[in-house]
Amino acid sequence: MISERQVMVVSPDKYKPLARHLTHVMSQFQGCKAANWSIKQYENNEFQLGGQRYAVFLGDQEENPLTKDYMPLVRMKHTDGGICYGYDGPKAVVFGNGNLDQKENFDSISKAFYAVAAASASAGGVGAGLVTAPLWLITGPGVIVPVTSYLASRLGKYMHKKYKSKGLKHKQIKVAVEMFCKNDIELWLGLNSD
Repeated sequence: MISERQVMVVSPDKYKPLARHLTHVMSQFQGCKAANWSIKQYENNEFQLGGQRYAVFLGDQEENPLTKDYMPLVRMKHTDGGICYGYDGPKAVVFGNGNLDQKENFDSISKAFYAVAAASASAGGVGAGLVTAPLWLITGPGVIVPVTSYLASRLGKYMHKKYKSKGLKHKQIKVAVEMFCKNDIELWLGLNSD
């Protein structure tokens, strides 16, 4: 007989919907109770919980400091296309890396995983139509510098890339959660009999 598994899904606020989804999926398994915790809740109670309590940390090292702490301890099971998850013992990490160089690979993997074309979540670019009037950059008290079209173009490209990277990261973590649920969660929790 399998003993009860208590699992905490620890995420930053921006991933609460994914954390709720993962909590719901895990709660479907007999002998498994899951709860969604904020990073602060986990940090405040970490030493009272004991090391054998299961925890899934959502978000990459920049978004979730606990992911950063556990990354050296966790064996990554999947990293292709920026869809990242892994686990070791009672700890697991799930995140998207947002690397735009892996976008084509991500698209290919997610299409294969869902067996349908992935819907595009981003609508247009941030930089489009950004510069319609002269821009001025305030560099200090009373110092205003005109922004040249070159600088405005570089700023627009930088902002567009950051926007696309965040959008890609969010798509990647969604697929990572789904893949973790479908492919590895029962194994990680020790619920499968194989």
